[in-house]
Amino acid sequence: MNQLAPSVYQVTTGEGVTIVATPVGIPPEAVLASTEGQSLPNVDGATPTFQFSVNKPTGGAQIAQILVNFPALPGENPGARLCRLTVSGSNGGQFNGPTIRESDPMHQISLNFLVV
Repeated sequence: MNQLAPSVYQVTTGEGVTIVATPVGIPPEAVLASTEGQSLPNVDGATPTFQFSVNKPTGGAQIAQILVNFPALPGENPGARLCRLTVSGSNGGQFNGPTIRESDPMHQISLNFLVV
């Protein structure tokens, strides 16, 4: 895996992708992920971790969607709540991905995996 931009990666067909979300000020269950219209299970609980294998052929692209809910929590500083993403591939490469902040206009992001 290679990173071309914070939300764009080069991968190979069959490569395993792991997305680790580090929520700050929000519960882990507030982070959701999907690809190809299918929800991805959180395989780590306290540290939301999502995995899938790239199933597109060379020249294709696979997209993963990450959605972060920022529930109203009493006494919390809403400006400090965020979710940092780390993306890695089974063929190597671990990268800092985008950060989703409560102050962002949208709390959903697409990660694009271009198959080479």
